[in-house]
Amino acid sequence: MSAQPPSQQALLLERYKENADQARHHETLRERSTAMVAQTVGVMLGLLGFKDGAIAHSRPAAIIALFIIVLGAWGVFSAVTFEARARRSRDRIDGFLAQLDPNFLPKAKHHTLNYVWIVFHSVIMCLGVVVLALVYCRG
Repeated sequence: MSAQPPSQQALLLERYKENADQARHHETLRERSTAMVAQTVGVMLGLLGFKDGAIAHSRPAAIIALFIIVLGAWGVFSAVTFEARARRSRDRIDGFLAQLDPNFLPKAKHHTLNYVWIVFHSVIMCLGVVVLALVYCRG
């Protein structure tokens, strides 16, 4: 007995599942990278050792502030990259659904959550700038 080739519908369903898994994977990567940035920034702020609301003028404090700025920039870049990859998979899913169901109408897409991630990382960059300013203005 020879194995029958999979039907066109089975192939489309398999590709649908693979792209759904990829989209979910990129969303998970974005969430994990944001958590890593937030935790690392928290540790860096803890290392600054705020005392009486002031930061001592020192080279390590300036390096920490620059590192926080870099982390924020990397967070913005990673959020944009992971969103683009997830969107590509979601667009492919819409194509597969359109092939499977001729009456399929894609929903209007609103990706406002991506702006939340970008704003969050931008605020982290601004925090680094503020810390850097505090180091050099009050030192």
